[in-house]
Amino acid sequence: MVLGAATLSACTDDYKDWSEPKSVAQESTVTFGDGSVSSVGTIDFRTLEAETVQVCNITAPTASDESYAPEYKITLSTADSIIDAAVFDISTDGYMSAEALQSYLEDSYGKRPVEREIQGVLSVWETSSTASVRMNSQPFTIVAIPEAPEIEESYYLTGNFNGWDNTNADYQLTNGGGDVYENPIFTCTFAAPADLTSDLEFKVTPASGLGGDWSKCLANDAENEGKFKYNNVGGNFVVTYDPNALYYRVTFDMMNMTWEAVALSFSEYIYEIGNESGWSTPHALRSPASDGSYKGYYYLNGEFKFKPNADNWDGDWEWLGDNLIGQGSSNCPDPGAGFYEIKVDLAAMTYDLTAINQIGLIGDFNSWGGDVDLTYNTETGSWEAKGVELTRGGVKFRANADWAINWGGSATADGSNAIVEGMTQDGPNISINAGTYDITLTLSTEGNHTATFIETSGAVASYSEFIYYAGSANGWSTEASPMAHEGSGTYRGWYYVLPDDGATTWGFKFVDGAWYGDAGDGKLSTEGGNINIAEGFYMLWADLPNLTYSATPTTIGLIGDATAGGWDSDTQMTFDTTEGCWTYTGDFAEGTFKFRANGAWDFNWGGDLTNLVNNGDNIAVAAGTHTVKFWPNCAGKAYATVE
Repeated sequence: MVLGAATLSACTDDYKDWSEPKSVAQESTVTFGDGSVSSVGTIDFRTLEAETVQVCNITAPTASDESYAPEYKITLSTADSIIDAAVFDISTDGYMSAEALQSYLEDSYGKRPVEREIQGVLSVWETSSTASVRMNSQPFTIVAIPEAPEIEESYYLTGNFNGWDNTNADYQLTNGGGDVYENPIFTCTFAAPADLTSDLEFKVTPASGLGGDWSKCLANDAENEGKFKYNNVGGNFVVTYDPNALYYRVTFDMMNMTWEAVALSFSEYIYEIGNESGWSTPHALRSPASDGSYKGYYYLNGEFKFKPNADNWDGDWEWLGDNLIGQGSSNCPDPGAGFYEIKVDLAAMTYDLTAINQIGLIGDFNSWGGDVDLTYNTETGSWEAKGVELTRGGVKFRANADWAINWGGSATADGSNAIVEGMTQDGPNISINAGTYDITLTLSTEGNHTATFIETSGAVASYSEFIYYAGSANGWSTEASPMAHEGSGTYRGWYYVLPDDGATTWGFKFVDGAWYGDAGDGKLSTEGGNINIAEGFYMLWADLPNLTYSATPTTIGLIGDATAGGWDSDTQMTFDTTEGCWTYTGDFAEGTFKFRANGAWDFNWGGDLTNLVNNGDNIAVAAGTHTVKFWPNCAGKAYATVE
């Protein structure tokens, strides 16, 4: 690209070289200006030791004015989506931070060490003291392999507690079932072997070696404490025998090749039992980390005590005075009839009660001010509220009109109702549609609290005619950029998006009274951050009931017998960022035409220029040279001019 300095003057914004944003095949060498970018070979982080890595070869564009100097940035995106695009510094010879590229690979694809393709676009700013011109390359491909060991889906302990039986699968190490490269921490918690009074010794057998193959076993690195080696290179793992241990937990970090073992004297659950149930029903208290700290929420009415097991009284703990418990003969004293947070610390052998005098619902429906009180039902053991009118948005439960004790979680739709399972302390806001609800909250232990929202009005959920796209491209206006309701709480619109440049005010959100931001993986949340995607024009779609969204890169073309391509091919328009519309100036034959997106008929516009609609009538035009401008926006808000 030749730069005519005589035609440029000082400016506050970079000139943007808006090429037609259409899909193009990726090539080994692509040009911009009179410079070029070419791909390099596969980048293998498993063997890379340098702090920087070459991702492309750059031939710099030249300028007719030698005062211009190039500065570079590279935008990376995945082959499947550009929603996660990111911008990085790059040197004039095509080198960028190896750590940054590895992190982008991991964020985009995970850590699995297989070849991954990334799309790169190089941006060059040719800058002088008076002006700056920006040019973009066409996309090129970067192929890279993340640095990580080979990690299998499951592993098993083989040792003196199972007869060194390499076929035995009783002692499984698991990461909980997730991607092993996203969560490479594998654990196995098992009861202390009753017949073993010596140190525990074992090796770790991967699933592929179960059945007699010892060659793949993980072995202890005797020269480096807390480390292990693959391929059975090393000795046995040894865990010191603890006569007081009820359980042992071993943890292996397969990514960093470290391990540790802990002897546990605590189970996950203990139980409260007392006069409130006629001494017949044990109530679980949970220690999520099995560290001896237990908690639960229950109604008490009279004396009570604690015990290790739900089905027997062996080893139960009585009151020893003050808040101490242990082996005694007295029940814990009656605290007064009421609902309590019950805590037990078996390490200190103490208990603590916090009276729950009130539980309320708070959220977007009341601007997070004040609580709608729930009433405790001693017959059902639940907190209840009837006929609560809610607007669409987030809610939470909290105790005693304070945030010290609060619960949140993720709701699952059940028709017009909502069910919330697995709620936790300080959990996320519960997203609820507008409606009138009977609400039930059942508290027990961390991760096991539940709530139901039963819609009672019998009315179908109502939705606004429009929601709004608000972001850095429109000054975060909540009225300028509508998205039209398509039914069942889904909305669609077509708008230009500016990317994240590192400032906190960039990106965008969807607004419907509440602000819906990015919760990751195409999900929305009222607590989500700004949605940041690569700069460009998009079809934006939001599903508020299911809290999902998509952003599809979009080009607009003209098609019809009045255009150069007839009804067979599109005449591409160019997006004008100043006017916020698609434009085309050229010759037309007498006839008709339509607008359409991405060279397909899924979305096409016709009819009255002041109110264009999808699948509308062909638009008539006289022969001659015309300037056509088109604002797709959304249904009921799309229009065009022909001059």
